[in-house]
Amino acid sequence: MRGFVTEIMEKKTKKDGKPFQIYVIGSEEFSQWDEKYFDRVEEGDLLYYDVKEYGDFKNITVNKIYKVLAEEEFRKLQKLVNEKQHYIRMSALKTSSNLLNDLKISPYEKGSLALDMSDQFEKYIRGEQIAEEFFKQKESESGPDEG
Repeated sequence: MRGFVTEIMEKKTKKDGKPFQIYVIGSEEFSQWDEKYFDRVEEGDLLYYDVKEYGDFKNITVNKIYKVLAEEEFRKLQKLVNEKQHYIRMSALKTSSNLLNDLKISPYEKGSLALDMSDQFEKYIRGEQIAEEFFKQKESESGPDEG
């Protein structure tokens, strides 16, 4: 996966005070425990990373760091992203709802599926995930479409 770090929060565990960081990438938060990156990753960096989920926690493993934006450029980009984020989200939700419009399932199932699809469309628009991977995964879970 890849994305721009828009915020970094310094944290410590309650149990033993071990330091870790929270990276905000897109609209998601990821825990980062490897101290060698504490001084290397900065807001505005483009990261290529892997994620392992443990319950509600998403731990990030940094693969590559790209220093691509000066601080002023990053602030302009961050402001633009914040202003446009709700437009991206609403567009993704409208698209997924339109695609499911004629589907004959309960309103609850349709709403749940629309939210799942819109989340994937939003990630695709932000360049975080290829939509094709999502549809392949869904097809493999439910089997091929028998038309």
